[in-house]
Order: sequence, then structure tokens, then C-alpha cells
Amino acid sequence: MVATPESSPAYSMSSTPWPDPEPGQALWKSQSWAGWTRDLEDELKTIQAVYDDYIDRVEDRLRSEKKRKKALIREVQRLNEDLDAAKKANDIEKMQRQNALALIDAARQELVTSASDETHESFDLPSTALITERIPALPDPTRNLLIDRFCPEDMPEINRNAPRNKDIVAQIYLGRRRAPSTPPPWNFSLRNYNLQPDQIHLSANVDSYDIEFVLGGSSQMTK
Repeated sequence: MVATPESSPAYSMSSTPWPDPEPGQALWKSQSWAGWTRDLEDELKTIQAVYDDYIDRVEDRLRSEKKRKKALIREVQRLNEDLDAAKKANDIEKMQRQNALALIDAARQELVTSASDETHESFDLPSTALITERIPALPDPTRNLLIDRFCPEDMPEINRNAPRNKDIVAQIYLGRRRAPSTPPPWNFSLRNYNLQPDQIHLSANVDSYDIEFVLGGSSQMTK
């Protein structure tokens, strides 16, 4: 009788290290080391959660820093505006000390009437203002000479009697020139009359654009 050798345990189906998985379960999850894998997965999830929380906090910090930077920029702009306003106020105060009678501060709301918005739509109110002495008009002989010299020939008497020409301040611009083909203005007025260099004689022959001389009368009688 020939003895049948026993099956080797290494190849025996009953001694395999791979136990049968549960229905629908992956083969590796039924093994003894599957628990370690699950632990690693849980640890990775914990690390990922910590990382996501760190990223969220960093992004929140960056947004906060951006807001703070914008606030600082606005504050710097405000300070620059305040500095410019202070410089302007200082200039106004200098003007007041030199030749102004009084200064009206824009902060004095009682000086702004209810009709200001309707009356002065061309500029913002309230605004700082200077009370200065009005420049008196030129004497009649001087005014008549200007009218005779520069007014169109067909209407000297009309402009001589016009109320707008009673209150005359002649502004002479040394650097502004009329084009050769430009006709004289049809609406002649001595109020802020622009006298061009081609209408006056300059012995120095110097182009002084935007240099202005204001001709007015004197508030004091002279002999």
C-alpha cells in the first residue's frame, strides 16, 4: 500500500493567510493589516482637516491685512487732504494779513443762507471766503479813452452809457495774442476787457503770457 503524502500547509486552501472577505468587501480589507490602513486613512483625514483649517486662517488673515492696508491708504489720503487744506488755509491767512479785511470760515454754517444752493449752483457751498476791498472803477476820462480806442466805431455811445461799462476793470494780458483773422468781439464790454498785445505797444518786446495787470481807480483822493 502506497502512502499518500499529506498536502503542504503552504499551499493548502484551508491554511491560506487570506481569509474570505465579507460579501461586497474588498479582499484586502479582510486582512489583519487592513486596520493599520484604516488608521492611516483616519490620520490623513485629521492632517487634512488641520491643513484646511490652517489655510482658512491664513486666507482670513490675508483678507484682514488687505482691509487694513486699504484703511491705511484711505487714512493717508485723508491726512494728505487735510494737509493740503491746512496749506490752503495758511495761504488764505497770509492773504488776509496782507490785504484782506476779514476771513469767513466755511465752518460757520450760520453765514450760509437757505437759498445758497439755488443762488450759487456754479460752486460748492459752504466755502471759505475773504472780505476784501472792492477795486474802484476807473475815472470817467480814462474809461472814455478806452472806449474811444477799442470799442467798435459804430457803437461808442451805446457802450459809453451801458450800465455794465460803469463798473470797469481793465485786464491787460501781455502774452495772449489774437489770430490775424479773428475779428474783434461783437459783445464789447469794459468789464474784464482783455487787451491783447497786438493792440498795445510793448517797448521791451517780451512775451509774458498770463501776466495780468488790473487797472482800477483809487479809493483815496490824490492831488
